[in-house]
Amino acid sequence: MQPRLELSHFLVEIGTEVTYRNLMALDQCHYPFKTRICNYIRLLDNLIIRGKDVDLLVDRKVIANGLGGSEAASELINTLCDRIVPYDHTDKDSGDGLSKKLNDYYENPWNRTMATMTSTYFSNFWRGTALLLEL
Repeated sequence: MQPRLELSHFLVEIGTEVTYRNLMALDQCHYPFKTRICNYIRLLDNLIIRGKDVDLLVDRKVIANGLGGSEAASELINTLCDRIVPYDHTDKDSGDGLSKKLNDYYENPWNRTMATMTSTYFSNFWRGTALLLEL
């Protein structure tokens, strides 16, 4: 079975920036060693580079985009962590630590081969069964 990354739902709308900046400030002031909100936003920032990334996350129901355009949502998420200084980049639970683990997982040729095989040959039960019967 392939490992899965599951992300909490994130709503992007008019008041999102103010709300999350305040939550991130609270997170850093009261929980400086376990900044979970900042880590989640940093992870989203690492995942989203342009509007197409937002569209993919909207399709996967990770993000609900109430701003209309995916470029606007991308810009908002990319600017949320601008003035936030992370406590520890190497923390495995932080957004950066998780991003490093994801990149390391992706760079492993075996994992990429299994992902390709799963999406190409085993996308549904009948297709996988037919492939195995042909062997």
